[in-house]
This record gives sequence, structure tokens and C-alpha cells, in this order.
Amino acid sequence: MRTAIWGSVLLFIRSIQRLFKPWMSAEAAFCVFLGLASFSWGQDAEAPDKPAEYFFSNCATCHTVGGGELVGPDLMDSTKWKREDLKMAIKAMEENVGPISDEALEQMVEFLKDLNVSQRIAKYEEENERKSHEGLTPPSFETGQELFRGQKMLLNGGPACISCHHFVNEGGNLGPDLALIKDRASGVVLQSAIENSSYKIMRPIYEKHKITKEEALHLSEYLTHPGKVDARFVLTLQKVSGLALGCLGASLVLLWNLNQGRKGPTRKNLLLKNLKR
Repeated sequence: MRTAIWGSVLLFIRSIQRLFKPWMSAEAAFCVFLGLASFSWGQDAEAPDKPAEYFFSNCATCHTVGGGELVGPDLMDSTKWKREDLKMAIKAMEENVGPISDEALEQMVEFLKDLNVSQRIAKYEEENERKSHEGLTPPSFETGQELFRGQKMLLNGGPACISCHHFVNEGGNLGPDLALIKDRASGVVLQSAIENSSYKIMRPIYEKHKITKEEALHLSEYLTHPGKVDARFVLTLQKVSGLALGCLGASLVLLWNLNQGRKGPTRKNLLLKNLKR
């Protein structure tokens, strides 16, 4: 095997030398070969793992491969299924994630059948974690809260999350409650899901109003710290409740005084009329 490889290398070097003869020596031809080989290997190393990217953007918020159950089951067992069974199971997920192209379907089957699938996911997550913060401001809980509540508009005009989602004592109920989202996905996984609008019902809404990478970073920071929201909300609720009770008490006292004022003259007038009689 090694003899065959070196034979191919020498043949390639001689071909380069003949092509540029008499200007190129054997040593120079060998240097050209090393340069081309290094460039080729560098390109392969830098090539993005598209199937891992697809899994990360569309599947990782509900599934892991060897990392335990989330909303959906751990997919490690499914990697042992027959290809056709695996293809059918992935295709059935269109109900949740929207249309899956034939190309994406084949890529995901190959991806899950790869013995190194867990390592590929971990590597992509690590690289994406590093890249996700490049050139962006640090994640801000306060900014994420403002974006979620609609106090700060999304850059591309998408609706605020609170219009559909409930999160710690506030929000709508058209979408799922996000109070436990941190247990399903956090950090770069959650950030990717927000940015790519991974869920079927979100996709048509945000397709033309894409959430930016920086907005996703802030929203992810907000949603992974419900304890902060709870403390602040309870404090505000106590103030509002105290004010409301105070107003209610003052209103009752005022109504009672008005009622007594009406009754007083009436009783007095009746007493005077009786005495005159």
C-alpha cells in the first residue's frame, strides 16, 4: 500500500518536472507538490460540516445523539436502524420542522449512520460557540428582556416573542411556555434555534424578518436565566399589589363617607318633620 502511494507521489513530481523542464529541478517540483498537498488538506480541514450544521439548526433543541433525552428521544439507538427505517423516521419530522428536501434527508441518514456522529456534533458545537461571539457585543440579560417583551424592536421587524410565548408570569399562550427551555437547550444551541427559527410555526413568520445573530445571543441569555426575571417580577408585583390595595382601601373609605353623608341629612330631615307633627 505504501509503495503504491509513494509511486503515485513520484509520478506526480516527475510529471510536474517534465511540464516545466528545463526550468524546474526535482527539488523544486517536490516543493510544488508539498504546497499543493498542504493547500488541499487545509481546504478539507476548513470545509464546513453541512450535515452537522443542519442537525444543529433543526434537531439539536429536541434531540441529542448519545447525550440523553430532551423533548424528544436520544437518537443514539436510531443510528443502528436500517437506512430505510431511519429515512422514514426523519421524513416524519416534517410535521414539526417543515419540509425536508431529498438532499437533506440523504445527508441526515449518512450523518446519523456515521460512527463518529457524536464527535462531529461536539466539534461543530465547539466551533460554533467560538464563532457565535466573534464581533458581537457581550450577551445582555437586560437587552434580551427588552427584545422578548417588545420594549426594544427586533431589527428586521419580526414580532416580539411575548406575543406568542409565556415566560415567567407573563406572555401569550399560542406557543409553548419557555420557562424550562434552559433544561432543553442553552447557550449556542438555543442561540442557533432562535436565529434560524427552527420550528415549523416560526419559520414563515421570521423568514422575511430574520432574527439577527446578536439578537439571538441576547434572547438566549435572557431565556437561560429565569431566576432573574422571577426576582424582578415578584418585586414589581409586590409594588403594584400594594398600590392597588391602597387605592382600593382609599376608594372604600371615600364611598363609605359619601354614603354616610347622604344618610346623615336624610335622617335629620325625617326627625325634624316628625317633631313638627
